Amino acid sequence: MLRMEQDRLDFAEALMPDPGFEALRVVGTTYTLDMRALLGTCLALVGDAPTGKVGEGDAVGIFASFTKLRGRLAVFCEKGRIKNEEATGRLSVLLEDFVNQVVVSKPKSLGATSIATFHPKVWVAEYRNTKTRERTYRLLVMSRNLTLDGSWDLAVRLDGRPTGRAVEESASVCAFLDYLAGSTNIDADAKTRKMVRELSKSVSKVRFEVDQHVFEDFEFLPIGPAHTRRYGMLDAMQTDLMTQTVDTALIISPFLGSGGPLRALVKNRSWREATGPATFHLMSRAFSLDGLDPKLREQYTCYAPRPWLSEVEVEDEGEDEGTGAAAYSDIHAKAYVTERYADRSLYIGSLNASRNGAFNNVEALLRLRIRKGCSGMVDRFVAELAGEKCPFEKYVPTAVPEGGEGEVPFVQTSRYRDLERSFHAAAKLLEFVDVRAGVGDDGSYQMGVSCSLTLPEACDEGLSFVLAPYLEPKEKAVLPVGKSELAFIGLTLDQVSRFFVFRTSGIDPQSNERFSMDCVVCCPEKCFDDGLEPDERVRAVLDGMLRRRTNLLPEYVARVFGIKELAGGGGDGDGPGRHTVGTTTVLGSGIYEVLLKSISSADDAKERLEYAKLMLSYLPTDMEADRVQAMRDLIDTFQKAVR
Repeated sequence: MLRMEQDRLDFAEALMPDPGFEALRVVGTTYTLDMRALLGTCLALVGDAPTGKVGEGDAVGIFASFTKLRGRLAVFCEKGRIKNEEATGRLSVLLEDFVNQVVVSKPKSLGATSIATFHPKVWVAEYRNTKTRERTYRLLVMSRNLTLDGSWDLAVRLDGRPTGRAVEESASVCAFLDYLAGSTNIDADAKTRKMVRELSKSVSKVRFEVDQHVFEDFEFLPIGPAHTRRYGMLDAMQTDLMTQTVDTALIISPFLGSGGPLRALVKNRSWREATGPATFHLMSRAFSLDGLDPKLREQYTCYAPRPWLSEVEVEDEGEDEGTGAAAYSDIHAKAYVTERYADRSLYIGSLNASRNGAFNNVEALLRLRIRKGCSGMVDRFVAELAGEKCPFEKYVPTAVPEGGEGEVPFVQTSRYRDLERSFHAAAKLLEFVDVRAGVGDDGSYQMGVSCSLTLPEACDEGLSFVLAPYLEPKEKAVLPVGKSELAFIGLTLDQVSRFFVFRTSGIDPQSNERFSMDCVVCCPEKCFDDGLEPDERVRAVLDGMLRRRTNLLPEYVARVFGIKELAGGGGDGDGPGRHTVGTTTVLGSGIYEVLLKSISSADDAKERLEYAKLMLSYLPTDMEADRVQAMRDLIDTFQKAVR
């Protein structure tokens, strides 16, 4: 179960529909959002697997997945934690319809107790059989964000089916969805909120199944601060995890705090005259253990990752509790295993053993009650993780060099962490009032942005900020504190996006070190007026994609008609029903027969024809006009035959 080299789960496979099913409604939550990971998730949700570096080799597939998932996918993330990645290219602007930013509460100061974050990693999906219309459901609860990070995480996947009546165990999942649909602290439009409410209504009658060989049942625990309780969110400190007496326990958490879960568990530790206090184990990053109250740390047998776990270089998660985490593979899992006589539970989710996680953040845990016959789970977990040749070893406190932090990179110093904390607090407080787009005298596009930036108390005064269109970062404008009117000119149509890059850079006067930080922020739809016809910008993205890679048009036609024989049409040879001459796709005499064979035997022929018509509507009007019209005529012919 916990062997890192063998028991690895593929995130894409975990969300991919079963054969014959399609994604009908999908809601995902994450703290950090990686555009590439979201593009890959879109591919997975339509049943495709990425073929390489996401965003390049899968351009047509990603575009097709976007058209299928519109109105079906919503992803919620912490505002200011969308990674700025130019490598994803213009396809990533299509993701703005899926992304919804959350600010649990606006930070008034930079004190540790004032920064509340949206931190759950939960996915709820509804699938539909394309033939029988049967519905299935999936619940994923993880410690993993929607990123390409290579750290060690844990996940639980539960599949379910509708029962026709309310299911008690699913009520808390619905409460979590109701919070996403109803909270005014979330930048989601009316259509997204409606979709989430509809999913909640369906899930209320779904029974999710656990592995009966190991677990008896489950309990989903949506956790949040006081103002979220109206939706049914829970107080972490009132859950069984924090209140029940425990004989023995194992806590796995990359970020720690001396208040909250660790102290609550110690308080509830059982005591027996024959054996003394219960044994508690704690596995975490070394720097997190270093920062723990020594007296509290003594209450646990502590373990830290062995050096070889960090050999794989990956991107840093940079979570809210971070204190200088290095950019390498590391522990990112969050889990609690508790035992009290025959009552044994495994908790997996997003909750760090920290004060912020327990008192301020929105989090989620899944409690799995372990079967009575499965005794000694804590000892088994510890043996698998901290035995010989295992990833963890007994923790040894790090010696603090004389004079403080010593010779460490600037990005790992407390000074840099203060700057980063100020930057992300400012990103949360940036508010778009109005964004207006139009065409300039030279035919290029321009955007006028009205916005407001406030800073929390104790925010570093040395920071200065700029804002830039996501796909044109060079066209940037200084963003002063207070209200601003900004103008961006010389843009192409596909650069007119709700995504913007928020950035700070400079030389720190205290350390004389240069620094640069950035993230992507998304203007709420209600504040954005691009003045465009529906799907005009979508066509611009496709136009640019096809013109930059002229061999993609045959592949696009294959997607339009769902003909496998046409797929992979990037080569120069002939294939059934088409051949290429330069950049021109010619409809050969055999395409009618290929279409007839493909569609006539399909149970969902009507839906496939509607989808083909939609996909053709995205093609630029000046591209292959005669041949595109010929394809539309073919669709009309087939629609008459279907009727």
